[in-house]
Amino acid sequence: MSASDKEIKLTIAKLIEIAYSSNKGLTASIMLDVGTAKLTVDSRGNSILSGKVGVVTFSGNEVA
Repeated sequence: MSASDKEIKLTIAKLIEIAYSSNKGLTASIMLDVGTAKLTVDSRGNSILSGKVGVVTFSGNEVA
């Protein structure tokens, strides 16, 4: 993200995050925190699982 990029994030009840950035536009994510682990799924089906050990990402691309 360059210095001219702007981003605004709104988190609702530690469950839904809505963000707007000049590059990506409007995005939404569903988040689930369990202890030290956090799972985030965006509107395109991409998932991020993060915790103490590290971060794992999953892509929601359609398989033909």
